[in-house]
Amino acid sequence: VSIVLIAHLLRSISWSTLIPNASFLKDGAGKRIFPEWFRLAERPHLRRGASSAHFDSEGVATAERDLVDAGVLTGYVLSSYTARRLGLETTGNAGGARNLRVAPGGDGDGDLLAAMGDGFYVTEVMGQGVNLVTGDYSRGAAGYRVRDGRIEHPVEEVTIAGNLADMFRDIVAAGEDIDTRGNIHSGGLLIRRLAEREGRLEGAVEVVQVVQACPYRNGAVQHRRALPDNLRQRDAGEYLGVDQRHHALFPDGSGGASLGRTRDHQ
Repeated sequence: VSIVLIAHLLRSISWSTLIPNASFLKDGAGKRIFPEWFRLAERPHLRRGASSAHFDSEGVATAERDLVDAGVLTGYVLSSYTARRLGLETTGNAGGARNLRVAPGGDGDGDLLAAMGDGFYVTEVMGQGVNLVTGDYSRGAAGYRVRDGRIEHPVEEVTIAGNLADMFRDIVAAGEDIDTRGNIHSGGLLIRRLAEREGRLEGAVEVVQVVQACPYRNGAVQHRRALPDNLRQRDAGEYLGVDQRHHALFPDGSGGASLGRTRDHQ
């Protein structure tokens, strides 16, 4: 859920959370919150961009800038009014940020599944378990079990949990498969691990429906097999995982919770 993760970052550095002192990044400007290779650019003058504009909604001229440069948060997203409230200068963002782009990089070499190896490729998140005051993150997810860099079978009704500050720091790679259809342009993100407490995952992980993903023939699954009830978290591999269309790769590496009930997909 790479686009969703960047959207959480954007909300955390915008006036709606900064003014009421409700952001875990309130004092984050000038600090490294991502890996050193990570870069997030704002391109308001992008030709045919979804949010391109030469002026913001207050008439302030917009300018290209790096919101995150070499992993360092360079500033916030502010209008004239909100900047005065915070004792800062406007960033020309009345009406929001425009055409954000995550630059590919890191250790993925263009193939995040291969870099991930074994893990969980998340294709959907659900629920409202994001606390921008503390950065705590806990949401339901669905996706695919990945083994040896290849998709193996679908997985549903999993809970992933951690902290956004840790997740941002632990991004291993950003993919080159960039989705440019919206205001946030990003490829996949590979994240090293979830937050741990006493060596275990924060939050339970449970699989309710599992189906063997291959072989397929004529668009239909030809063989179904439920995973055994004693499937353990360590079998999920080192990584949980995000692709460019609101998908994410979250690595794990702790072996804490068990994956409970399983049954054939109906």
